[in-house]
Amino acid sequence: MSLKQLLIDYRIPFSEQGKNIGNGWIGLKCPFCDDHSNHLGLNLQYDFFSCWRCGWHPTVETISKLIGVDRSEAFKLVMRYKRMTPRKILTKVLPREEHMIEIIYPDNTTPLQEQHKKYLIKRKFDADYLEQKWGLMGTGPNAPLKDPDLWKEGQRYINFRHRIIIPIRWNGKVVSFTSRDITGKAKLRYINCPARLSIIDPKKIIYGIPEEWGDAGICVEGPFDVWRFGPKAFATLGIQFTLEQVHKISNIFKKVAVIYDNDREAQNQARKLASELKFRGVESFVVRIKDDPASLTQKEADDIVEDILKIKRVYPL
Repeated sequence: MSLKQLLIDYRIPFSEQGKNIGNGWIGLKCPFCDDHSNHLGLNLQYDFFSCWRCGWHPTVETISKLIGVDRSEAFKLVMRYKRMTPRKILTKVLPREEHMIEIIYPDNTTPLQEQHKKYLIKRKFDADYLEQKWGLMGTGPNAPLKDPDLWKEGQRYINFRHRIIIPIRWNGKVVSFTSRDITGKAKLRYINCPARLSIIDPKKIIYGIPEEWGDAGICVEGPFDVWRFGPKAFATLGIQFTLEQVHKISNIFKKVAVIYDNDREAQNQARKLASELKFRGVESFVVRIKDDPASLTQKEADDIVEDILKIKRVYPL
């Protein structure tokens, strides 16, 4: 069965063709916005909802609003009607996604220098290990990345000054990068490589080391959290995850623990992600900790990994 059949059985009106309805979609009036023209789409291949006006919405929450039942009842209905998408087999080389070219880093990017290592050590990380394992690099006071799209705005570059450069890999190749300020003075703690300058938009994939993932994994927000939990973890690069990331996770993992920061918004997003993964057949659950994962001691993080994944950490501390 599918969500389309659920809509039929519960007499929810929809259209299979017409304005705002693309191939492979059916259209409904969106319950999340002032919609009068079937802007809410249900994708028939993957069973997910997205409104052309207000964006993507979690499946369970959408069914809850359309049918007029609470979230727990909606979840039961979704699980009853769900259509399982065939799981792809994870191999050492993941399916190619886009043409491959070389990523350009900011000018004056170098191996980690003393100031970068001091910052990592202050945060209780082994700087040499991270540099070797994750390919970290650093910048100094002048690190421009030229971006022609900014020229019309009177700028010619983005300055990645005083940052740790964090490569993002997919298919065994660097496809983008993000960066972390080490001074504590920058307005933006993180600056990402623009999607238009990336080989693959990082929000279409997940951060980590795909070759070291297994059936079970720990989903976190960002790179520092991944480093704390180790190579079995992966990050959505922020709490605002995308449908592409949901599909990647559900095709790779059978069991996922979602561990986001302990604030209200992050926990709400963690629950939404776990719900979307459950709908796609992944055993998923939220683990709430006292602060953020990167602030854990290494022993605390290792204990969580061992408890969730039933493995012991064997790589250097």
